[in-house]
Amino acid sequence: MEIMQNKFAVVVLPLVLAGALTACQKQESATGQGPAEQAGKTLDSAASKAGTELNKAGEAIGQTMEKAAEKTGQAMEKAGEQVQSTAQESKAEAEAEQKKQ
Repeated sequence: MEIMQNKFAVVVLPLVLAGALTACQKQESATGQGPAEQAGKTLDSAASKAGTELNKAGEAIGQTMEKAAEKTGQAMEKAGEQVQSTAQESKAEAEAEQKKQ
């Protein structure tokens, strides 16, 4: 009887384990993709969206920098004009002083 139980255990136990492992295995989704393929597609989608958002942010930063550069250029031009005007006034005052002497 003991021999029969051992044979039964040797035959039935692997079948039970194989059935249990098959039942525990994740089934593919309705799309026919496994979990790794679904995760990969999700990562691809997220990376694509992130790239799009980075491009938008880059464009916004570029526009902001262009505006700042334009304002800086205008301020520099105005300062240059003031320096030139002050220099001309100083030159005129110096010439007037020389004529007085």
